[in-house]
Order: sequence, then structure tokens, then C-alpha cells
Amino acid sequence: MSNQEWGRDTFARRRIGGRAAQVARLALCGALAASSGAVLAQDEGEARAESAPSRTQLDEMTVTASRNEESIKDVPVSVTTVPQQQVEALNSDGSDIRNLSGSTPSLVIESSNGRSLPRFYIRGFGNTDFSTFASQPVGLVYDDIQLSNAALKSFPAFDLASIEVLRGPQGSLFGRNTPAGVVKLESAKPVLGSQEGYFSFSTGTYNSNNYEMVYNAPIGNEMALRVSALSQNRDDWVDDTFKQTKDEYGAYADRAFRAQLLYDPVDSGFRALLNVHGRDLDGTARLFRAFTVLPGSNDLAPGFDIEKVAMDGRNEQELKSLGANARLSWDFENVTLYSITGYEGINHYFSRGDIDGGFTNGEEGATAFPVETSGEIDDLRQITQELRLASDDGGFLDWQAGVYYFDESVTGISRTYGSPSGPVSNFTRNTQETQSLAGFAALDLALTDRLAAKLGARYTWIDKTFRVDEAFNTEFTGPRSDSDDSSKVSWDTSLSYALTPEVTTYARVATGFRGQSYAAPDQNLPITIAEPEEMISYEAGFKSELLDNRLRLNASAYYYEVDGQQLTAAGTEDNILRLLNADTTVGQGVELDLWAHVSERLLVTFGASYNDTELDDPDLAVNGCASAGCTNLDPQVGDNLFLIDGNPLPRAAEFIANATARYDIPMGDGDGFYIFGDLSYTGEYNYGLTESVELKSNPLLLAGLRAAYTWDYGKYEVAGFCRNCTDEVEALGAVSINNMAALVNEPRIIGVQFKMQY
Repeated sequence: MSNQEWGRDTFARRRIGGRAAQVARLALCGALAASSGAVLAQDEGEARAESAPSRTQLDEMTVTASRNEESIKDVPVSVTTVPQQQVEALNSDGSDIRNLSGSTPSLVIESSNGRSLPRFYIRGFGNTDFSTFASQPVGLVYDDIQLSNAALKSFPAFDLASIEVLRGPQGSLFGRNTPAGVVKLESAKPVLGSQEGYFSFSTGTYNSNNYEMVYNAPIGNEMALRVSALSQNRDDWVDDTFKQTKDEYGAYADRAFRAQLLYDPVDSGFRALLNVHGRDLDGTARLFRAFTVLPGSNDLAPGFDIEKVAMDGRNEQELKSLGANARLSWDFENVTLYSITGYEGINHYFSRGDIDGGFTNGEEGATAFPVETSGEIDDLRQITQELRLASDDGGFLDWQAGVYYFDESVTGISRTYGSPSGPVSNFTRNTQETQSLAGFAALDLALTDRLAAKLGARYTWIDKTFRVDEAFNTEFTGPRSDSDDSSKVSWDTSLSYALTPEVTTYARVATGFRGQSYAAPDQNLPITIAEPEEMISYEAGFKSELLDNRLRLNASAYYYEVDGQQLTAAGTEDNILRLLNADTTVGQGVELDLWAHVSERLLVTFGASYNDTELDDPDLAVNGCASAGCTNLDPQVGDNLFLIDGNPLPRAAEFIANATARYDIPMGDGDGFYIFGDLSYTGEYNYGLTESVELKSNPLLLAGLRAAYTWDYGKYEVAGFCRNCTDEVEALGAVSINNMAALVNEPRIIGVQFKMQY
């Protein structure tokens, strides 16, 4: 939701709030007599039901892909919104933002750091860099603030108004480094004149608890405060067969809050929305499981037990963050000025893991080369400022233009431990500083009643410095610092044509740009640099609302080329990484989104994508996984060096599909029962740059189910649920350094949930 959207939405809510206040006064008077109060509540609920849209028609779907609220049918770009019902179901077991992976076409999210440092991929385009300083081509925009560092991108998704996935380059309007697309999260905003909120609690397997509380309080007629709080926790549930301890790993306590203050004086033309938020995470880092992948295949080894590991090292993780933003707007004649100021900081981050995965479930004689490392953010500060002017006369020409400033400083510490649970064998403290300045403009042209065009351009300048501040027991092979700057003009243009009032076609050409990236040096490698990458994308599709708005069907086809694609090569027994550039990468595919009211009681959604990516660089070679004993399939050109020309991008799943269905059974007097189910399918993909038998995922099909009883016209709800109902477990990644230590998905969680609105 853009500033313009929440500004308009505020006025609508003020009118609604006035009616709600009138109803509240009537209810207070009616409370003097219990029977009268009951009649009033029943009449109010029936009035809401009578005024609601037909249950056989889909609700209007609006998005903010162009920074203004528009019907999804009128936006000439491939975009999907995640239904609120699906978001609630995904969050019911206390999982983190990775649960959105596979929930929309072409979207994959993963992490080798557990509930922190997620990595996003859209249309197969992402970055497997697991370091503190990683740069990603998928932007995460949370409440109009682009979160750059991967640690910031793990902030919990709760009390949201919308989730949008914008595919393809978004370099004109959404800040820096978004050639692959944007995942856009928008919090629910304060409501003027209404005292409301909700409380939700769920508990499930392994004592997985999820608490969420929201309270909206009016402050006079022109202000409102909305406070949202989240608490997620789970008990330890994984035994350590090496230490012979039960329930040693798997626990976490993840707490977050958000406080928003809305100031919207009547007829002043000024609006302000202030936001303060923070997070405190303490728990288990990602569990690496030694000898999990069966040699000669990519299946789990016989006897694998998800509730057991054999760690000979330590595992722990902490993250504390605090942020604030201010979104201000001033209305002038036919134009609005927006100011968006953001601060994001990480006070402390520390994650330590036994990367080699230790021993294999206590198997006799199974040993591993000890690789135990930790990463730490000593300090992270991100400051952003955007000023934007936008016309609002709604005529032939609408426009917006602005400037954007980005300033980030990250100090990270990496440690390697010489023996399991032993002292530090080497240590480095590095700092990366980034400044970026951009100017942008966009035009919306209503050429005819049916034909419209959008044009956008952005000039971006970026300066980045990387340096080693301190080192212990490490001799570097190159310089201890480097810096560079780059600049580029990104642009996009699109045409949309309404074939009928129900069907719109569109075509879009867009470019993207990502500035240079650095990887920290090691005793075996100097500072490595990935030069800037550039992308051009071609897309065409259609949007439709059919059968008297009972069916919404959108589809797109795309083709893109990336010049100088930034890639991350990881491996060797020291678990280090280096950056490099590929000559060219090609991607192509199709996407489909469908929403349908099959009947008055049944609503279904379906999404699917096919993504085909290919590296085109005949001379590019990287380390293979021979030291891990796996089966390399690429041509070998040197000692453990393999050509990767023709390989797909890492984590680029060819097929992704998702589906949801909700069936309602009204029971009268404001009571009801419903069943909600969801499926997500993610096809196979390579974990890294090389092709090998073992370093490839199996397809993963996850199922969720929820059965709920509601009463008092939806004010109360109690539900039973399961996540990963079939308890399907597959490897999601593997470390090719010595013993094929693998990462697996979350197990089945069965639980109950209670929700109350007030």
C-alpha cells in the first residue's frame, strides 16, 4: 500500500469509523437491557451480511505495483497477491518468511541460516551468497522501505494488509538492486475513529506456539495508534546422538513489535504515518546433517531421522533489530508531495553452526572434517530518504518523479574454530559501506479509452567500499580494502489494451541494474569483486475478470537476458566463497494465476509457473564436489574444476505450483464452519552452480489443512490445523565440502488455534 493509497484509505475509514462510532453508542445504550443488546448485535451482523458483495463474486483486488493503488487488471506487469486466508494458514505454526516459498508462481525463498538471512529468487534469478555482505537481485520492500541486507529481510511478516510479488525488473520505482523483482509487504494501518483489534494464539507439535496481538486506539478525531505484537516459540525437539542428549536443538523464541501513529487532520492536506518496530530472536541456527544425502542419488540416506543429529560442535543464534520510518504527504493543487524516511539497524547478530554436520546419527566410524564457523553483525545501519511528487488529477496524463538516497554501513565478523567446540583458529572483522543516489520519473498515459501506456526511468549512482578492519591468524593474498562506484540508467515501458471491459492485454520491456558486490578475503583468496550486472526483460500477458467476476485469470510469458550475471561459488574444506560474473544468462517462462468462486460456498485459487534458465559462458569454471565424494556431471578442465556453461541458475526450479480451496458451511445466527486447504509444489533445482547427481533437490509437495468453527458473526474462531500434513521431508540444500551435510525442510506440525476480534 503506497502513501497515496493509505491517504485515500484513511478518508474512507473515517467515514466508516463514524458509522462504527454511532453503532457503538447504540450498543452501549442497548447494553442496559441484555435482550435489547442481543437483538442489536444480531441486526448489526445481519446488516453486514446483507451489505457484503455477493459470495459468488470475487472481491476487488488492488495492488501498488506502480506506487499507486490500481486494480490488478489494469497493471501491465506480472504480479500476484497472497490471499489473507493463506497468510494466516502459513503463519499458524509459527514459521518465518520462508513459508512464502512456492506460495506464488516463480517464487523461491530459502536460507542456510535458519530464521535469519533469507535468500529470495524470482523467475530463477537470485543469489546463493550466504555472507553478511551479500547483495540480492530481489528487493524486499516492507512498508515502503527497501530492506537491503539479508538479515533485515527476515523481519517477521505479521498484521499485514497485503503481500505482493512483482516479477521482473522493478528498477524504475522501487529503489536499488531489483532486477529480479520485488516482494512487497504492507502492514495494516491505524484506523481513525475505531477501537478494534484481535488476539490470536496457536499451539502445536513440539510446543510450537504463536501469539499475535493487535490493538487500534483512536486519539481524538484526527489521530490513531495501532500496536501489533508477535511472539513465536518452539521447544528443542532434535536429539544429539553424539553427545547422547535428548531435545538438544530446534528451539527458538522470536518476538517482534510494531507501533504506528497516524495523524490525519481534516481538510489540512497533510498526513503523517510514523512507524517504530523491533525484533528479538534467540534460538537454534540451521542444522547441518552429515552424510544425509545417499551417494549416487539425491535421496535421503536409509535410516534418516529428522529428530536426530550427531553434532560435535555448537549451534546457537541471536538477532536484535530496531527500525523506524516516517511517511508524510502534503496535498497541493493536482499534486501530492511524499516524503519517506527510514532507519533500520541491527544491534546484534550472532550465528554459530557445525557446518560439516558432525557425525551421522552416531554411526560407528563415520567422521567428518571439522568445519565450525560463526558469523556476526557487530553493527548495521541503513538510512533511506525518498522525496516524490505525484499528480492526482486523473486526466490524460498522470506522472510522478522523485529522488532516492541510500546509506548503509555493515560491520561483520567471521570466525572459524579449529576443533569441535574449540577456540577460534582465525578471525576477521570487515566493514562494507554503501552510498547510492537516484533520480526517477514515471508517466501514465491514457492514449484512448482502451489503450494506455506507462513509461519509467531511473538514474542510479552507487559507491561501495569494502575493507578488512582486523584479522587474527590470517594472512591475506591481496589488498585489505577496495572501493568502486558505478552508475546506470534503468527504464521500462509498457502498453496495455482493453480487448473488452473484462479482458486486458499488455506488453512490457524493462531493464534492471545491480551494482558491484564484494566477498570477504580469506587466507586462500583475496577480496573478490563481482562487477555490476545489467538485465533486459520482455514480457506479455493478459488480465481478466470473467463470468460476472466469478473467475479471475491472469497469465504472462517472459524472456530475459542478464549481462555480467553476478554468481557465488562456494566450496572447499574451508567453506569459503568467491564472486564472479558470467558472460550472459538467459531466462524464459510462463506464469498463471487463477481465482474462482466455484459456488457460493467454494472459493479456489491456483498458480503455476515454468522457469527455464541457462548460463552462457563457455570458459566459466568453478570448483566441483569431488572432495565430498559426489558425482560431477559437468566437463572437467582442471583439478576439481568444472565448466558450468549451459547449466541452470542455482535454486531455479523449473516448475512451481500452488493451490488453495475454502469451503464455507453457514450454520445460522452468525455461526459457521469452514475448511481451508493449501498445496505448494516446488520442482527440482540445483543447489549451486555445478551439475551433480547429489547436489540437486527432489520435488517437494507440501500440504496444509485447516478446519475452523466461527461464531458471533466471525468475532470468534477456533480451528484445528496441520502444516506439512503428509510429513514429507526432503533435502533443501547440501554443503559440498566433505560429507554431504544436508539441510531439510520443516516437519509436520499439528495444532489448534483460537482467534478473537474486538
